[in-house]
Amino acid sequence: METENHPNYTLCMGLLITSIILQLLVAILLLVVGRMDYEPNRGQRKRDNRWVVAFNDISTAGIFFITVVNIFIASFIAHGKAYIPPVNAESAWNEKMYQQRKAWELTSKSNTSH
Repeated sequence: METENHPNYTLCMGLLITSIILQLLVAILLLVVGRMDYEPNRGQRKRDNRWVVAFNDISTAGIFFITVVNIFIASFIAHGKAYIPPVNAESAWNEKMYQQRKAWELTSKSNTSH
């Protein structure tokens, strides 16, 4: 998003912040699961195994929610460019014509100077 004038600016910023926080939490949780060294054939206590499985399930659910949040972010951003609604169609047309006229004047000045 390029500007705060985007109609979904606040929503997109909230979703982006939520996504980043969820990603950090899941990364920390995956580090914890990795340090637990779960091997079911080693005769570990059943209680320890339950915690590893629970953390693993929570991290999987977290990745799912991150994916859903990122899909919403992508759907609310309009092709990478912010949408700024015109006040009315005539003013938008006049602005576009002004910009084209200005560009034409610049090119004609540079062509005459050569």
